[in-house]
Amino acid sequence: YPSWGPVQVKATSDGLARGLGQAQTRAALYGGGPRFTGGSGVKVLLTYPDGSAAAVTRRMGQGEVVALGVHLELANDQEGGLEASPPRASAALVRALLGI
Repeated sequence: YPSWGPVQVKATSDGLARGLGQAQTRAALYGGGPRFTGGSGVKVLLTYPDGSAAAVTRRMGQGEVVALGVHLELANDQEGGLEASPPRASAALVRALLGI
């Protein structure tokens, strides 16, 4: 980090309340994605090791926007990389992010 490869993210209190604690148990795949800064009404859900935001959410109209800088849905290099099947935990994390 910040180069391509596995990165350990940490769930904030908002992330834990959303059910993202499981994201802390495995390294996420980082592929050069963004770090989020600033904004009004934004909740940080996950952070990178340097404390910058790796996942954020914000209400928008009657819905919500969720933005990620890491690939929680893909296997990281330690799990077989892009050729591997998505980790079982990925589906639960994506559902938690989407609130479904």
